Amino acid sequence: MYSRMVWDDSPASRYASTCHPIRQRDTQTCQRCETCAMEASAPPRATPQAWPYNTQPWTRIHIDFLGPYQGKTYLVLIDSSSKWLDLFHMPRTTASSVIRNLRVTFANFGLPLELISDQGPPFTSNEFKEFLTRNGIRQSFSPVYHPQSNGAAENAVKLCKRAIKKAIRDNVDVEAAIQTFLLAYRNSVHLTTGKTPAMLLQRRSLRSRLDLLRGERGLEDAVHTAQKRQMLNARGITRDIECGDSVWVREYGEKNKWAKGVITDRLGSRRFTVGDDNGRLITRHMDQIKPRARLSGVACPTENDSLDKVEREDAILEPTSEMAESEMTASNVAQECDKDGNTETESSLARQTSTTTTSMSSPPRAAEVTDNLPKRERKKVERFGYT
Repeated sequence: MYSRMVWDDSPASRYASTCHPIRQRDTQTCQRCETCAMEASAPPRATPQAWPYNTQPWTRIHIDFLGPYQGKTYLVLIDSSSKWLDLFHMPRTTASSVIRNLRVTFANFGLPLELISDQGPPFTSNEFKEFLTRNGIRQSFSPVYHPQSNGAAENAVKLCKRAIKKAIRDNVDVEAAIQTFLLAYRNSVHLTTGKTPAMLLQRRSLRSRLDLLRGERGLEDAVHTAQKRQMLNARGITRDIECGDSVWVREYGEKNKWAKGVITDRLGSRRFTVGDDNGRLITRHMDQIKPRARLSGVACPTENDSLDKVEREDAILEPTSEMAESEMTASNVAQECDKDGNTETESSLARQTSTTTTSMSSPPRAAEVTDNLPKRERKKVERFGYT
């Protein structure tokens, strides 16, 4: 019933839009239709954007929960700069339990500048927000149903869960296996940074002449190279979204999949704050937002509109048939005048007919214009007195 919406800018789409104007018109009409927009699928996946890298360790940390797995839940914490990983057993997943474990960590390594988490109840509670505010820590949330925005914590959860599974399979103490895994991880060279987390965070490695060649600039270049390689492998489509743009925002748990909204703030390279018609401010990722046309409230064209358009086209073509009838009448009158021998009537009718035909016909051709121009008279050539 509805035409498929075309969002890509590939050569095939541009060729189809130029060679098929009817399809292009149908696509534009479908983009302005609210029903089509609400039932359409999500926009193409955007190109992933890496978090900014800070050479100073313990600047930004990511946290998330692991489990419940085998009846136990853990709090996973990782530093984005040094890749330092920590794991805490959580008998209860309340804000007070999270704060208790974070106090131990902050006492050992200091206070970070920023903390990233999902929008779970312990992290959005007033008690947790007050704890971060008193310690001067900025809090940021990843969009709901989009764990890729907190990718560092998600990858850390996978590593820790894999270590727990190995311990259960080998029938060893899980807590001892976790501590063994953390010790080995912190002393292993990380693929992205090229150094061990313990050396970056605690500076515990022995200094050598080789360390003089590995400055912070070299470390930053290595991380940027690894991040660029990851973005190229992930691919995606680059889209520009600005504050004030009218968009469709993805809804979860509601009747409609998409709701109208306006971009109110930009929280990062891929995260935005969207205000909907009900006055709510929600955080969404770029993959959960798609552009909305200004005339999105226009209803789809009905069958009556198509019939009116056909009638208007028939009305435009009617004068052409009248012109043909007038030409046939003029030719019949000229033939009757030839039979009667009335030259005066014939000449007058011929002039009227030629005037009528000239006014209703197309402009004169190039050959006719050339015949009306004055012609050059050539003189007779005389060659050596002979004719």
